[in-house]
Amino acid sequence: MSHNIRFNDKWANRLVINIILTVAVLISLAGCVYPTADGAGTPAEPAVHLGEAGDHLERGRALIAQGQLERAIAEFDRAIELDPGDVEVYATRGFAYIALGQIEQGIADYDTAIELESENPILYNDRGFAYAELGKYERAVADYDKAIELDPDYDNVDYAYNNRGFAYGSLGKYEQAFSDFERAIALNPDNAWVYYNRALIHIDMGQSTNAIPDLELSLQLENPPLDPKRRAKAEELLEQLQTWSSEA
Repeated sequence: MSHNIRFNDKWANRLVINIILTVAVLISLAGCVYPTADGAGTPAEPAVHLGEAGDHLERGRALIAQGQLERAIAEFDRAIELDPGDVEVYATRGFAYIALGQIEQGIADYDTAIELESENPILYNDRGFAYAELGKYERAVADYDKAIELDPDYDNVDYAYNNRGFAYGSLGKYEQAFSDFERAIALNPDNAWVYYNRALIHIDMGQSTNAIPDLELSLQLENPPLDPKRRAKAEELLEQLQTWSSEA
């Protein structure tokens, strides 16, 4: 599964993370803890969180960047004990749970974050990804719908269109899927994930010829680039499809 996730840029640390994100992706972000809203990986201005709760939050962020997710979650647990009203802590812990494969716990944290900040479109996008990871594509689509409805012009709304396109494709709603992919590309033509996702849907439909140029683009584009796992898969699929095409 491949989607885009990002945390709300209203938060002072302007977290943006591509969900699909595995620990490897975080480690591969050389020189920065999180990429910024433009996806270029430029270090963002750090948030100012005062007091002991803020100290635990900052330590948790640093541990995520090091791939130490369980230790990060312990820091976020302590931050929540000290300040149970911080949306950012719940969302960041939710991400850590999802990266560990503990999807239900991640959803629970996003539920709480949404209760605290119900008009934040990015929280819905992120929770939608978690539902998609569980194969609950209808619920994922509902969250992506809500994200776009709340603010159709928010930064990186192309992530929501990309994610919804993949969910639609997984539901066999191909017309809606391709419409969303086109919208995502119009908003950000350099997002490698959109082309990778669209290639997967082409393959699912038996349209291997159409998948080849999308896979090629997914390997060339870098705003944001594929993570190492998806890049390897794209290379493998492209080689297979090109071999079959030459033999046809």
